This record gives sequence, structure tokens and C-alpha cells, in this order.
Amino acid sequence: MKTILLKLSGEILLEGAEILPSLLGQIKRLKNTHRFAIVIGGGNIFRARSYSGQQELNLRQPIADSVGMLATAMNGLILQEYFNQNGLPSTLLSAIPLPALANVINQTTIDDAFASDKCIIFCGGTGTPYFTTDTTAIIRALQIGATEVWKATNINYIYDGNPHVGDPNTISTCKPIKHISYTEFLQKQLKIMDLTAITLAQQHSVKIRVFNIFATNALEAVAHDLTIGSTIS
Repeated sequence: MKTILLKLSGEILLEGAEILPSLLGQIKRLKNTHRFAIVIGGGNIFRARSYSGQQELNLRQPIADSVGMLATAMNGLILQEYFNQNGLPSTLLSAIPLPALANVINQTTIDDAFASDKCIIFCGGTGTPYFTTDTTAIIRALQIGATEVWKATNINYIYDGNPHVGDPNTISTCKPIKHISYTEFLQKQLKIMDLTAITLAQQHSVKIRVFNIFATNALEAVAHDLTIGSTIS
């Protein structure tokens, strides 16, 4: 049984009716060979680092980050409800205290969830400001003993050149990178994943795979084909 930490952007819920049934079905079909835990972002609700009103409101970064953590909890609750209502037993674990909605993240609640054959949904980020959900994903991967982190995106690969506008799939000057070392990623300062997350992954030899979650049966493809998407290792 391979344990996978799946990192989902909050934006995936903007396409919920389209992507969630597919995601659910794939996780179910992979249950005999793969055990999943999910870190969900909150960018569809609030993204602290690009919040346009932050300067006008004099919103300090720790407060903005706390709002973002709450956004991930909202998304986690939605994801848990959808999974449970559709035959995938799941539990929501939070890094910030939300006793009416979720259990706290610790080794006991993680072990109990897996012992009950539940998909874990992690929310609340790291529970502290200044860290992204990318870094959270690496931390949670270490806690659950995951062999890989799968970062689900809306692009097919990591691209060289760090394009800032448009879809990299349509920009001819951006070359896809099938494999990149942690060191080279850090040297190039590629933007697709937080550099703190890459540093932590390097320290603990956590392999990261980046792929397009909107491609047909993307999870199953990644599970069975090592050439799908990009790999950081």
C-alpha cells in the first residue's frame, strides 16, 4: 500500500461539479493500492499574499494568514461532506482548534483515521502564519509516512522560465521540465511551489510530483505512469 499526500488548491472547488465526481471515483478505484491524505488550500476564498485590501486595511500578515487558514477549513468541511455523502469515508483534521467541526491534528488522530480506512483531509495550514499550504503538504506527508507528495495543478508540467501571464501550455518559450532536482529547483527559484516546501522536502527526501488534475483520470494516470507530469527529487 502506497501512502500519498495529495495537495489540492482551493480553486479546485470552483470547478466542483466538474472535478469532484472524477476525483472521488479515482480515489475509490485506487484504494486497494494507494492510501490518500489531502491538504486543501483556501485560495478560492482568500489568498493572504495577494489580498488587494491588505494595505488599505493595514492588515498584518499574521492576521491575513489566519484568515487564509480559516478558508482552508471551510474548503475541508465541504470536501469531507462530499466524500462522506458519496461513499468515501473521510475525516477532517485541523491544525487550528475547531472542536465543533474537526479533530486536532496529532499522531493519534492520524493513526486512528488510517486504522478506520478513512481518507484524511488536513486543513488549517500549519497552524502558524508565514507558511504556505505547500509547506504544510510536506509536513503532513512526513507525519503520515507518505512516499510522495502529489501537487495537483491546472498545468501539465513544471515549466522553465517562470511565466507570469497566460497558461504555460500555450507559451512557446516555456519549456516543460520532466524532472528536476531539489537543488536546481531552488537555484532557479521556480514559482510553482514554495521554496520552503522544497527545502524541507530535500531534507527528508520526499519526492514531489506535479501534474494537471483536470486531465482525464489524472490520479490514476500518475499512479500507474511515472512519466506523467514533472518530478522533483
